[in-house]
Amino acid sequence: MYRLLDAIAVVIEVVMCFVFVTTFMKENKTRSHFILPLVTVFLNVAVGYIKIPVQVYSAFRIILFISTGLLAQFLIYRNGYGRILLLIVIYIFVLSLIDYSTVAVMAYLSGVEFIYFQKIESFRVYGTIISKGFLLAFVIFIKKKMQGLKMLEKIHLIFLSAISGFITFLAFCIFQNFMQRNQIPGSETTMFLLLLLIEILSFYSFSAMLENKEKEKRLDLLSLYNNILQKSLEEEKFSFGLWSGRVHDYKNHVVYMQELLETKEYEKLKKYMQEETGSFKYQPDYIQSGYRGIDVIVSSKKTCAKSQGIHMYCNIRLPAGLPLDEVAMVTILGNLLDNAIRAEMSSGRKFIEIDINYMKENIYIKIVNHKQPGEINFETSSKENRTWHGIGLRSVKQQVKKLNGDFKLIQQPDKVIAMVVVYEVKNHMENN
Repeated sequence: MYRLLDAIAVVIEVVMCFVFVTTFMKENKTRSHFILPLVTVFLNVAVGYIKIPVQVYSAFRIILFISTGLLAQFLIYRNGYGRILLLIVIYIFVLSLIDYSTVAVMAYLSGVEFIYFQKIESFRVYGTIISKGFLLAFVIFIKKKMQGLKMLEKIHLIFLSAISGFITFLAFCIFQNFMQRNQIPGSETTMFLLLLLIEILSFYSFSAMLENKEKEKRLDLLSLYNNILQKSLEEEKFSFGLWSGRVHDYKNHVVYMQELLETKEYEKLKKYMQEETGSFKYQPDYIQSGYRGIDVIVSSKKTCAKSQGIHMYCNIRLPAGLPLDEVAMVTILGNLLDNAIRAEMSSGRKFIEIDINYMKENIYIKIVNHKQPGEINFETSSKENRTWHGIGLRSVKQQVKKLNGDFKLIQQPDKVIAMVVVYEVKNHMENN
């Protein structure tokens, strides 16, 4: 009976270890590597079946558990070894605390001296059921209710492991005194329950702290987002006014130049044309942001737009030395600008705005183009309406997700605004 129950307990411990670790990882790779958890379970159950330790706490089993668990997790994730090691250590602390507390509470409630208590098989059976049941509830509760734990950095895990280690150390000292006296009073039993509660609250506190911090960060970014959008709209209105006025007056210039041509006043015509074309030289066709990928794709799309009679206003302000994934940036900008050019060709407005700015470690990309009246369904594309292509947008979304960013399409009555935000550029690229 106890051999079977012990094997089940080992299975629960190993499986919950994998669930616990994935709770703190940004992606769950365990499902695609299910063979490794199965092998880990088999090894631990096999060793436990051969030699079931009589002691409540077996150092040999813990060493086996840690070594096989670490090896399996390392093979699954193949990076973040320090993070996985800290998570395994925290899990062992939690597992030990639950076992100590279960034995202490049962010994107190039964009133049996510990020297006899640990030899009674029925108590060991009940103790195993209670401790593993609580372990299941504890890990599942953390996974379901504390989503903020995925954002814990290594420094947070170090603090959490230190707290868990200190709590488990206190439980160990109390347990040693209990074993020496061969009995445990109600005050120390209550202390075990309080330590368990403190352990749970420590996880909850870290999760709540990070979620609140993330909300504040999102609100700050949203405020910046709105400010940039407002500023860009004002700049667009001013720039478009200048450009449209220039186009409107151009027919008068053509009439005047035609008159000079007919009267054969070539020198005067040459001087006049030089004055007119000189005003356009302040903005060269080739963009120079300092990042070759961005320069090439924006410049090429600007030339393409120009060939279609579309004016592209570019405002790119990026500091030197950013660890940009220029391949991803080329994919994002290329697809969005292709869509904007196609839309502008059918809108009749002939003006596109592109803004790329860097503020507070984030990159903000805004592309504005005009559209015909009516709502656009960005999820589907038909042959009659190829303003936005589904494949291109999917590529944009994939690359933005890769860069740890957000992508939004904002529809206004006469225009579409594509917004991309890449968060914490330096930290994200260093982690990759």
